[in-house]
Amino acid sequence: RLIVIGIIIIIVVKLSSSSDNNAEKKEDDIDHSMNIIKAKYYIEESKTIRIINNPYDKSDIQIFIDEKQTQINFATEYQFPNSGNHSVIFKFNEGLKNISSLFSGCEQLTEIDFSSVNKNKNSINSMENLFSGCESLEKVNFGNLNTSNVVNMASMFEGCTKIKKINLSNFDTSKVTSMEKMFLDCKSLMSVDLQGFNTKNVINMEYMFGRNYLLDTINIDSFDLTNTKKAASMFFLCQSLKKVALKNENINGKSSSIDMSGMFKKCYSLTDIDLTNFEKKK
Repeated sequence: RLIVIGIIIIIVVKLSSSSDNNAEKKEDDIDHSMNIIKAKYYIEESKTIRIINNPYDKSDIQIFIDEKQTQINFATEYQFPNSGNHSVIFKFNEGLKNISSLFSGCEQLTEIDFSSVNKNKNSINSMENLFSGCESLEKVNFGNLNTSNVVNMASMFEGCTKIKKINLSNFDTSKVTSMEKMFLDCKSLMSVDLQGFNTKNVINMEYMFGRNYLLDTINIDSFDLTNTKKAASMFFLCQSLKKVALKNENINGKSSSIDMSGMFKKCYSLTDIDLTNFEKKK
């Protein structure tokens, strides 16, 4: 009897181990050495929604739906069978390059996570309109996304009316030339971390923070306007903004060569503006 019981225990242990291995294998079916983007969507009723747009680079993309990670053929739209929260995993078998407008107009997108993107296997050069019109987007995690080759971030978050907090402190923006309308109409935005932003090559900052109604403070001390030509309406209708400081030594008194028309128009709460370095070279 002891022998029989021992055999049964061994079999149970092996079955348990096998089950764990199968679970791990299922997780491993999504190759984490590749570029993985995880997204969440919320729908109030079963309907077809936009989940992604056609990428500029014709990469081989695999799509996995919900907890069962059911794989579907590539499609920009998908009909979820029921209301509520739904998860989607996008696997890019090739390196990411131009991701402009990749999620533009995905109105039911609520969360996006780039932390599983392999930073050594992408060379992103444009993020223009990446999330424009994502009116339900509330949470973004960029992880350590490699942005060292990005030249365009215009309208990146334009129209993301629900997002309250954005952290871009890990971004390398040394090659970016346009940040026009980058956060335009982020009407719920209260905090944006741009610590260490390198704007030396940025030419256009028009409407960058336009209509950020709830943004009351912003640290842009690191901003370098050496090559900036357009900053018109940069803070247009930032009704809660109280203080702005552009102290970077690299401004070099360029106020005469930068279009700053309407830069602080309708910033009704603004009481403290420090543009000291614009007065260096008259």
